[in-house]
Amino acid sequence: MIAGSLRWRLLLAAAAAILLALAVAWVFMTLLFEWHLLRRLESEMTRDGARLAAALSIGADGAPRVAQAPADSRLDTPAGGYYWQASSPGGVVRSRSLWDAELARVEDAPLDQWRRRQASGPFGQSLVVVERRIRPDAGGAAVLVQLAQDDAPVRAARAEFGRELAAFLLLLWLVLLGAAWLQVRLGLAPLARVGRDLAALRDNAVARLPDPPLREIQPLADAINALADARGEELARARRRAAGTDFLQRMLHGHPAAGIRELAEEMRPDLIVMGKHGQTEIEELLLGSVTKHVLFETHCDMLVATER
Repeated sequence: MIAGSLRWRLLLAAAAAILLALAVAWVFMTLLFEWHLLRRLESEMTRDGARLAAALSIGADGAPRVAQAPADSRLDTPAGGYYWQASSPGGVVRSRSLWDAELARVEDAPLDQWRRRQASGPFGQSLVVVERRIRPDAGGAAVLVQLAQDDAPVRAARAEFGRELAAFLLLLWLVLLGAAWLQVRLGLAPLARVGRDLAALRDNAVARLPDPPLREIQPLADAINALADARGEELARARRRAAGTDFLQRMLHGHPAAGIRELAEEMRPDLIVMGKHGQTEIEELLLGSVTKHVLFETHCDMLVATER
């Protein structure tokens, strides 16, 4: 049923196309949400990093000192998920949350801006790291300032957002599928009128299809009308040929097949035209078909016309 239905083909194509578009939208929207969360996280850590840099100094032993650390309860909780560290060739100072662990140091951190990157951290956590090098004293050694947060909350938020978005997009898909069904129904409605016009054309040899309401099916209507014109011209020629033909009536007695066979032997016609009256297979087996008898017992062409 589906393979032979234009309506179902259009609906299935629309459903597949809409579903694909919504799936692509789901992927990009969840990625966009994650990027937004990471940018927000970077902004918060950059702000804390600026406070940390403002309180940074170099001690007499060359080790960095921080007069006042950013205020966040996670920084005071071991493995709390938020960490800071300031390191130089003379030493390192870090948040209590790192306990006795350290953030991996890098040598290519920029001096003029903060950089964000993803890294593996202590306690088996995946971290979002914001870092830069700062010179507290002009001409002095650069201090690497790093802030890092566990990205597990970001991944959890993305997963939750993805589930809720998928449920919403599924509902939207059903709504759009209903709209596509309505569109297909309205779009194919003019074809029903064409079907009625074709029925009238079949019953009336002089009838023709009117101009369709849609330009797209005008070529089809023109082709059907051209075919009807050709059929009409052929019928007119046949009528003209038949107008000059003499007819002879003969009354035959006895079995029809035998009478027709004898008449055919006598007149030697070019063509015999006979009708088939729709006997059942049992009737033809018991009584025999007159048309079959004439077909096999005469030696001229034969045309069999069936009932409509």
